[in-house]
Amino acid sequence: MTFEKISNLTQLFKKTFEYSPVSFRAGRFGIGSNSLLILNKLGYLVDSSIYPFSIIQTKEKSYNFCYYPIQPYFPDLRDPSQTALKESETILEVPLTIRSKFFQSLPSRIGRKISDSSLLTGLLSKVLGKNYVKTFSLRPSTNSYKLLLNIADFHIRNVKRSQDVYLNLMFHSNEIIEGASPYCQTESEIELFLRNLNLFFSHIKKNNIKFIKLKDTYFLFKEQVGENNV
Repeated sequence: MTFEKISNLTQLFKKTFEYSPVSFRAGRFGIGSNSLLILNKLGYLVDSSIYPFSIIQTKEKSYNFCYYPIQPYFPDLRDPSQTALKESETILEVPLTIRSKFFQSLPSRIGRKISDSSLLTGLLSKVLGKNYVKTFSLRPSTNSYKLLLNIADFHIRNVKRSQDVYLNLMFHSNEIIEGASPYCQTESEIELFLRNLNLFFSHIKKNNIKFIKLKDTYFLFKEQVGENNV
């Protein structure tokens, strides 16, 4: 990610839609070492490029997101695996909501060592089963509604009661257009996608989860952090 590229795209967005973008997600979750510095300088409030408990491979390098925070946090602009010393000087990171039965059941020091070895991870997938080691996210196009509910309920149960629970659901707008994405190729697949989405929404409403924009998360979370520091 270069400053010039993101700056040009930001200006194009502003010119087209007549307002400035404030939230960002890197393509294929390929966040770079200078991504947050660039976004912060351009006035973004929220980034959502962290895919916890996953290893993302891009053309440039591999990104190991194992044991990054699973709830929103203010990151160090030079190292998103760490929290910032001063929240006022950084943007908010809102990770994609995930569930990893395998990695989340291990002490972090052991899990990190395992995640750094693709050979060991692959071997464990064969021994324990791919679905046990695999990381699942809140993506209605790739997961059943029962799995979506399982992921959401895990976060609701495990986040400290003194904190609000944030669920970051992901899908592309073109996924509800037949053949416009790799995920929903047919009308029946679109119907299943919408069914999963509706069932998921109905479930989380029962848990008093409200729908907000990413930019709203920034202000709510900052207020929450301020109250906890009083």
